[in-house]
Amino acid sequence: MFCFLDKTVSNMPATYDEHANPVFILNNKKITKKKDHELYTLLDYKGFFPHQNDKFDIYDFEQCDSAAMDKYATENDIFYITDTYGVYSNEWYRHKDINERSNLVYGGMTEQDINMLRAFKRNNKTIICEYNDIDLPTSQYVRDQFEDIFGIHWTGWEGRYFDNLDSNNVDIPRWLIHNYMRQHGNRWPFNKKPGIAFCYIDDHVEILENTLDLLGELPIIHTNKAMAEKFDLPRRLAWPYWFEIDQIKNSDQPISLYNLRPTARGDSILKHWNILETFPCAVMPRDTTFKFYYFAGDFADAVTSMRYSHLRGIQTFKKRFVTKEKGERKFFFWNYYYPLMSKIIEDCYD
Repeated sequence: MFCFLDKTVSNMPATYDEHANPVFILNNKKITKKKDHELYTLLDYKGFFPHQNDKFDIYDFEQCDSAAMDKYATENDIFYITDTYGVYSNEWYRHKDINERSNLVYGGMTEQDINMLRAFKRNNKTIICEYNDIDLPTSQYVRDQFEDIFGIHWTGWEGRYFDNLDSNNVDIPRWLIHNYMRQHGNRWPFNKKPGIAFCYIDDHVEILENTLDLLGELPIIHTNKAMAEKFDLPRRLAWPYWFEIDQIKNSDQPISLYNLRPTARGDSILKHWNILETFPCAVMPRDTTFKFYYFAGDFADAVTSMRYSHLRGIQTFKKRFVTKEKGERKFFFWNYYYPLMSKIIEDCYD
């Protein structure tokens, strides 16, 4: 059994984007729920459940005691926390620009989530976490506990590639533009060139522009030969979406690494702000009896329609024929995320 925790289901009608990719893979591999032997649906998760007229339900672990958590961990095989960023008042109550900052309605990793993670670890079950799980609005106290247990340290920086840095690009959050202008003389000196925006935990923003600051506009995911063979991954591919910059302890090892390719000017900016040029993309423990995986990117976010999930052989076809397009995540899904998740699932059920 899979358990998904998703605290960022905020739109109506709900699309459940933040846990759609792994559900697609489960359905495509015909993995069913133990209780009723039915395929998983997008409603098979814990977290925030939106309804019409600003109403919602919350089904999570906040009322569970230790015995209930151990029982839950015993009954489930994999615990995947896909997103804890949460739901905010602008998007939920006010129906305003979701790209502007607003007050938190629900979200963030909690102490009870940490306790559930401990229960799964105690029962030697598989745990998957990813980008945004320990970022804001998670408290420093909870983040410290997570980092101590799993050996992942978030540096406070996250970033995203944009294929067009013009301020009219609707993909660029308004808060990012406003913060940059407030910190840089009320100017947004970027045209339609691509680039990477870096955001710190205190809202500081730095932007590296292609050609001026970057020799290659996209972060590149590198996987060494051993890991590529183990997980059936390409040795090199681009990542065009949100990522976070983490460090890992010696107890962990990278499956893959991100690499930025700065010019001399870009390198000076990275060094000034202590932004790493190479950092983990996907991580697993060196002790392979501990089944933990961390993805430092927004990997679970939907990129393909669920209506194709029943088609056998679609992964083989897509892996061969999907094209590499800048800013497009479908190539990543079929060539990296799908085989990586497939191997994790297979190892869990062996």
